[in-house]
Amino acid sequence: MRHRRYDQEDTWPEVLPDIAPAGVDVGVNPNVLIEAVVVAPEATEWLLELVQAVSRRYGLTASVARSDLDEEPV
Repeated sequence: MRHRRYDQEDTWPEVLPDIAPAGVDVGVNPNVLIEAVVVAPEATEWLLELVQAVSRRYGLTASVARSDLDEEPV
């Protein structure tokens, strides 16, 4: 079950415009597109470390952190 904060993800295909037809290679810079990578709050430490390692390996400069959605509100 997903947290209701992520419910808007279900509507993305309807909102996103057709940028390029299928099969067309569009060059992008992930460091421009990705601000942060957030893993699930209940993710194990090894998974967090794996995501950090893969991000470094492929040159992603965005921060990698565990979500704080399970923490008590202030």
